[in-house]
Amino acid sequence: MSWKVAAVCLAAALAGAAPSALNGPRAERVEGLRSGDADVRQAAKEGIVRDYDETIAALEGVIQQDLGDKDWGEINEELLDRVSLKGEPVPAEYLSAASAMETLGELRAVRSIPLLLRHLGFRPGDSIVCEHAPVLEDYPAALALANIGVPSLERLLETYKERPDTRLIAWLVLDKVLGPELQREYVLNAIAAEKDPEKQEILREILPRAREPRKTEED
Repeated sequence: MSWKVAAVCLAAALAGAAPSALNGPRAERVEGLRSGDADVRQAAKEGIVRDYDETIAALEGVIQQDLGDKDWGEINEELLDRVSLKGEPVPAEYLSAASAMETLGELRAVRSIPLLLRHLGFRPGDSIVCEHAPVLEDYPAALALANIGVPSLERLLETYKERPDTRLIAWLVLDKVLGPELQREYVLNAIAAEKDPEKQEILREILPRAREPRKTEED
């Protein structure tokens, strides 16, 4: 099973589907929302949020335990050596970390944005040995940030400015979330808000990738 398939399965298992599919304490908490007692409803809400928070914490723990303090560039070099040159399988801990990242994206885990940005260029799986141009799906942390959406963009642009080796990947996220037209407007606003001329120039590098807004007949 690929890490992408595993991520989908893990998200479904942790988040649950329709309320009718739940059982045990989680089902009781959802059912508690129907109570006529305000205290019961409040306790149910708090329990559901606690379940969510604990799930996010557990997924973050998987990433932190499996990747440790390694920089993603270091990991990718290791994978190129082991997978591409020596023909070894991708280590299981890297696949599980990738699945956890994608699951955080499926769960729209805004609080996990800093952790995901730390591993933005992490590229596990078969794509590490491919020569195709990078695509978003090659990078589980980047894909997770794209699924989280707009809340990830402010920190993403900061990463773009500070770390040159992430810029193409950061642009892939930006393009996925906003599309080329809205992306241009967003970046122009960021340039206007940036006080550092050097960082303004870095952000301007994005603009050639973005299209001008389409003209309408009224324009």
